Amino acid sequence: MPDPGPAENIGEVVRQVQPLVIATDMGELSEAYMKTAHEHHVRVFVDEDKGDETEWTRILEWGVDGIQTGEPRALIRFLSQKKKAA
Repeated sequence: MPDPGPAENIGEVVRQVQPLVIATDMGELSEAYMKTAHEHHVRVFVDEDKGDETEWTRILEWGVDGIQTGEPRALIRFLSQKKKAA
């Protein structure tokens, strides 16, 4: 699961490594980052920063495929609540 750094590197990393998933952190993640990644047919796992509901909501709105967290129970509870509300 390579970390390509900035979004402009995604295409080259995909060309060279052909990963199914790439990694990033909140410093690089954006809606545009996700669009670029998905255009290259790779999934994105992000290392959260704050690990709170506001951050998780933004991450999900941008279409991230996986969240790496130090608070797995809180994230599972948050996702369960979102699913019930949907």
